[in-house]
Amino acid sequence: MNLFFLAIYILIPYFFSSLFFIAEEISFDSFFYFSKVILLIGFLKIVSLYYLQNRNRILTFYILLLLNLFLFFFLAIFKHLNILLNVDLILYTFKQSTLLVSDLFSLMNRIGTKWIYLFFISSLGYILLVNKMYAIRKEIYRKKIFYFIFGLYAVIAIFIWKNSFFSQKKEFVTENKNSKQNEWNLSKKNLVIFLLESVNQKEYKKNPSKYFKDEIEYFFVPVPHTSFSIYSLFTSEYVQGEKLEFRYIDESKTLNSKLKAFNYELNFFYTEPSNVEKLNELLPKLGFTLKDKFSYQNYESFSWGVDDIALLHEAENLSKLNKNSFTVYAFSNTHSPYFCANDLKLKNEYARFQCALRYDIQVVDKIIETYLETNSETIFILLADHGESFGEHGFWKHDFSLYNEEIRVPFYVFQKNQEVKLPRIASVLDFQEIVLGLLENKKQIQLKNKFRLKLNSWNTDDFKGVIEDNKKYIYEKKSNQVFEMDLDDRNIKIFSSFL
Repeated sequence: MNLFFLAIYILIPYFFSSLFFIAEEISFDSFFYFSKVILLIGFLKIVSLYYLQNRNRILTFYILLLLNLFLFFFLAIFKHLNILLNVDLILYTFKQSTLLVSDLFSLMNRIGTKWIYLFFISSLGYILLVNKMYAIRKEIYRKKIFYFIFGLYAVIAIFIWKNSFFSQKKEFVTENKNSKQNEWNLSKKNLVIFLLESVNQKEYKKNPSKYFKDEIEYFFVPVPHTSFSIYSLFTSEYVQGEKLEFRYIDESKTLNSKLKAFNYELNFFYTEPSNVEKLNELLPKLGFTLKDKFSYQNYESFSWGVDDIALLHEAENLSKLNKNSFTVYAFSNTHSPYFCANDLKLKNEYARFQCALRYDIQVVDKIIETYLETNSETIFILLADHGESFGEHGFWKHDFSLYNEEIRVPFYVFQKNQEVKLPRIASVLDFQEIVLGLLENKKQIQLKNKFRLKLNSWNTDDFKGVIEDNKKYIYEKKSNQVFEMDLDDRNIKIFSSFL
């Protein structure tokens, strides 16, 4: 009976994590990855229980509790950020612990109460477990229990490791029907994308570039979250579900595949860490040569990135090469907590954000000037991954609000000695169609389909919406109401929902 009792409580995390696998439909490969982590934590629990329980009952309990907390943190982080933790990411987390604590309530809100309940329920079992071990006085019997549980874990470990070597990733292979270059009459111009971080249209207009004039008046992202915007930007598709899943991308339909057919060199320079949400896998899969925050160790850094001046130095090197290139310069300094290289002592968040934005626009203009010195045949596009809230409608930062502070972003085009008439309204899903129109030297770009865009908060169903017929509709789950408004978020009408 004692063997059964102890085995059950040692295997509690394995039981709850198995429920997690089933509920979230995690892939075969991810299952084995998780299993290895769970087994490792299980072994640590066994060893802790065996060597400490006769010395200090309280210490034993807290060690078991800490290991359990790490396990649930690990599972929750994967569920909501699609990140597989590694040593580098764990060390980074500890280094940025102050920033993470400041967003603790936001994290708990995203994780959800069910995970907190599961953690406490499973952790309570360790009180009984430690007390039960203390009730066993015979050293020989206690060793038998230890060997039994250790052996049980060893058998499971052998099975997990053996089968993980035989797991195969099923890749979606498509024939590139767009390889024939005569399908498009593209000009051989360089294409440069400036992807600002957390900048909405309203804030950009306060600090505009001196070059960009041609604009899309209403340009939207469906989800106010970076990785989702990047995915939609280059695939012209919505992200399905809560996580970034790119295993089944039809690469033949992406903008990148079309440009590669014309021998474009694809570069993505990013001053943020790309291992968040697997961007370090997505971007190379799309054909980009990627450099991220960890490639710029010699620059001034902050918790989310490095000084965006690093992007100017990349441009100075790249612009001299005699190649057709499609290059994305992705900025970081306007991401919370907002890095103002010109004044590191600023305390007010909004002041830091504005300072960082002014600095980034200066970098943008200098990059444009760098290209024009060597190659005037370049198309420059400026946009943002999403906006940022500073208390409007009760929201802060980004990810949740479907108001324009977070989903309406700037979209501007600059070509030397050439103007183009852009659509009045568009979204990141239309990016490919717009870019191909620019490369075809069209004087006016019109979208083929009538505009309609689904909206969602990131990783929560608290807010949903749609934009169509020059109207925006937002559904709020908490109040069970629908808010109707125009494209400027004005003339709001409230209706009771039937959902």
